[in-house]
Amino acid sequence: MEKILISAIKSGNNDVLLKIYKQYRNDFIRWAISNYKVSIEQAKLVYKEVMIVFYENINSGELTACNRDIRTYLFQKARVKLIRISKKEKSKASQQPTAPECSTPHLNLYLNQLTATSKMVIQLFYINGLPMKEVAENMGYKDVVAVKKKRFECFQQLMELINMKQQHEEF
Repeated sequence: MEKILISAIKSGNNDVLLKIYKQYRNDFIRWAISNYKVSIEQAKLVYKEVMIVFYENINSGELTACNRDIRTYLFQKARVKLIRISKKEKSKASQQPTAPECSTPHLNLYLNQLTATSKMVIQLFYINGLPMKEVAENMGYKDVVAVKKKRFECFQQLMELINMKQQHEEF
């Protein structure tokens, strides 16, 4: 049955695609909200994106048949996107300190003692809240692993500066 639907979509029958879209949309939104704690808008957006990928995969010939049913295919494709969104939301909620707390004069003093690269990594990730992938792109790194290592080193340098200052004040 799925092979017939896929064949119809590939031949340009958009009514079949629309029928599939409508058939699984509400189930998908409920599933995404309950399992991944995303908003309704996020669930709708992910569903639209997955339907576009589904359509493109059919037209490119990458998808000629589903090993499972179409519903399972769509939900599985969306799962990765939903996990990313869910993790992003959790990290935003738990990220400490927040930007207003970071912009104290003392922190700026410490940041100015770091190299320009270290300062930028700290600012982009901790203060601006950019994901590691965006930090890598902004800094010109090829992969996220290198940025994570650099972020750790920069954070260690910052903590050493803060600890030295506190030890100096104790005496």
